[in-house]
Amino acid sequence: VYFCDLPFYTPFEMNVEQINKILTVNYSQLDKIETRKTYEFIVQSKQKGCSQQEIYNFMQQYGNNTVATDKILRDLVNKQFIVQQIQNQKKLFYMTQLKPQDLNQPAWYQNGQFDESYANSLLQAVKHTIAQSRTLITQDDIVNIIKNKAALKQKISDKDIKQLIQCLVYDNIVNEVQNLQGEKCYTIQQQQIQGANYQSQYLKTVPCGRCQLLHQCEVGGGIEPKTCLYIQEWLK
Repeated sequence: VYFCDLPFYTPFEMNVEQINKILTVNYSQLDKIETRKTYEFIVQSKQKGCSQQEIYNFMQQYGNNTVATDKILRDLVNKQFIVQQIQNQKKLFYMTQLKPQDLNQPAWYQNGQFDESYANSLLQAVKHTIAQSRTLITQDDIVNIIKNKAALKQKISDKDIKQLIQCLVYDNIVNEVQNLQGEKCYTIQQQQIQGANYQSQYLKTVPCGRCQLLHQCEVGGGIEPKTCLYIQEWLK
């Protein structure tokens, strides 16, 4: 097994200690110094990634020509240590634990930055939608109502809206139940009916809210909650 069981990091949370942890775990599976140097160079670039030409230039100091470097890159991709993306007709390489920051960002990110004000407005919209329902409201109904709101800054995905609902559930703002058809339904907590506006504390403190890989996270996938270091630390 080549793919190591390491968490997926966001650009804002990755530090030197976490980079060193990734390198230490994966070095044991890389037997050639040229391969290790190539991998380290890509990991150190974090969310910026490395272009193919940058890697060529870096590896020249170790006597590697482009053919040898391409072989190393193919090997690292095949073993799932790195991923490659095409952006602006340029091939870029990233470590597997971090995809480029502009891919599949949640709606509450604007230009790669967490938009607290917009996150608050989205949470308020979801809470208001649930509170206005006199009966149980299904997850699908909430999604449809939010997506049709004219005040949204940009399109919001079903998964983003479901994540916002879970924020409210985790903070005991709403209750989650199932109806007779087995659908997820929600009601507002009684103490919240007259309460103050809910703010985005959950989105700022729980890893999922700030994770730019949210859209790629699913149970059984390459990125999943049970292997996320930040969720494990938050649950302690």
